[in-house]
Amino acid sequence: MEKFDFAKYYDITDIAKKRNKEYNTYEKIFLCVDTNDFWLARIQKDINKDYAIEKGKWLVERDKINKHSKAQSIEKLEDIYKIADNDEFENWDIFERESLEDCLELLNGGFGLGEIQL
Repeated sequence: MEKFDFAKYYDITDIAKKRNKEYNTYEKIFLCVDTNDFWLARIQKDINKDYAIEKGKWLVERDKINKHSKAQSIEKLEDIYKIADNDEFENWDIFERESLEDCLELLNGGFGLGEIQL
């Protein structure tokens, strides 16, 4: 598995959905390595910022995870499993957007989005 670049969100949707059935309501799941934390981002379709069903709205939930509480680093597939298995679905912040592309642009943040090579 490739090394995760700092501040870049990586699509872990397929891995996460295989590990945790609660992800089935999400369109995309991303993981980002930060200095002292990881960021887990989840994207839902047709949900607004009040968690009500609203066609055409997209919700981005981001959760900050302390590296020392779940996994020290992301160097192997088991590290991603550990985070997905232990997701408590808490949120640091949420954003409402008009499209999946808008959600991805938010996560991109100028650092790009990465793909995991298994």
